[in-house]
Amino acid sequence: MRRIDRNHPFSYSLVSNYERWMDADKLYDKYWGRSETPPDPDKFELEQKLSFYAQLFKLAYLPQCDPDDTALILGHEFEYRINHLMQLTPEFRFKSNKGVEYNVIINRPDFETLCDNRFKAIPRQQVEIKGILPNGLNFIGYADEVYENCIIDIKTTSNFDKSNYDKSLQIPLYLHFIQDYLVQRGFYQVTEFYRPTEKGVKKNEFVMKDTFMIESEKITDAQLTRFADLCKEILDNVPAFEKDLDNCLKYFTISSIDPF
Repeated sequence: MRRIDRNHPFSYSLVSNYERWMDADKLYDKYWGRSETPPDPDKFELEQKLSFYAQLFKLAYLPQCDPDDTALILGHEFEYRINHLMQLTPEFRFKSNKGVEYNVIINRPDFETLCDNRFKAIPRQQVEIKGILPNGLNFIGYADEVYENCIIDIKTTSNFDKSNYDKSLQIPLYLHFIQDYLVQRGFYQVTEFYRPTEKGVKKNEFVMKDTFMIESEKITDAQLTRFADLCKEILDNVPAFEKDLDNCLKYFTISSIDPF
């Protein structure tokens, strides 16, 4: 378990994971409040907590924390193909951590446009961005693409909701801390995929639908202060997190023993 102190660099994704845990009840109601077959709410809250712990302490695996990574792999595979300008591949396959294989069908004209744009202006990829927050804590992030005058973060989703990106502070934080003064604008490039159904059952297939470009606003002083406060909150609670994680690991170990 890695040591967390005031020199620890805090990322947007870590703080976002922390907020997902703190807001687990609201998220649960948002996604499954009207569902006839909702998942166990306690299990959902536990998954959010353990996901945060895994990122905070850089743990490769935690018991009871193995959510389906289908969406994550789809995003990685799609971004890889854009970065390598793989225009001649109209479809590809991948397998999730649950062993399910999916086929992905690309919208060829739209994908060619995305690749052509990158061929005309080749961006720097995975650019490290560092800075000091108002309370003295460190910030770190990795921008997907940095062009001469803007930042682009590549996203994929199966349920596009513009408000999710309007509220996100990922790009605003990058714009605030990036040292290249020519970079003044930032965008989320969000590609939506859908899963077609066959006889009422969703197929193991994703079809590229639409791509949206959402420009980010600059971060406000209030937003930056709140982000810094959340980082300080995480730092102050590290001893409690370590103790809780240790208790969780002991519980999972004991509960996995066959009493017979």
